Amino acid sequence: MATRILMIPQTNSTLFLFFLPKKDIWDILSLSDAKNKMLDYKEKQKTRRFMYSTPVLVLLAIILLFSLSKTWTLYKTSEDARIKADDAAATLLSLEKRKTDLEQKVSFLKTERGQESEIREKFMVGKEGEGVILLVDQPPATTTEVAIPEPSFWARFLNFFR
Repeated sequence: MATRILMIPQTNSTLFLFFLPKKDIWDILSLSDAKNKMLDYKEKQKTRRFMYSTPVLVLLAIILLFSLSKTWTLYKTSEDARIKADDAAATLLSLEKRKTDLEQKVSFLKTERGQESEIREKFMVGKEGEGVILLVDQPPATTTEVAIPEPSFWARFLNFFR
């Protein structure tokens, strides 16, 4: 059996072990480890108790609600921006179509035939020797409605069994 001198630090004092067998020294050291583990466990319990306490949970719930409201506001803002962008794209498309139509009309009006047709349309004039033909719509055909008398109660009752 081997004897050893071992010094184990404690919280306030130092413990000297003289002439103890090797097995006893390891038992004491393992108790020291168990004590450290227990202190770690108690520290973790304290932390866990604090984290799951009502004030901390209420604070976390408030932070969550605040974050959700800001996220919802951001989402609505992005939706509004997307809708406005779609509207702007549609407006741009219609304006480009109108631009091409106006360019075609301007190019048509630059020709002599285009100017003549526009003058005829706006001022209802014609060249010498041209006549005017008026087309009159036919009057609508008259229709007469014939009232069909409604069958009596007994006639409907008898028709029900037929």
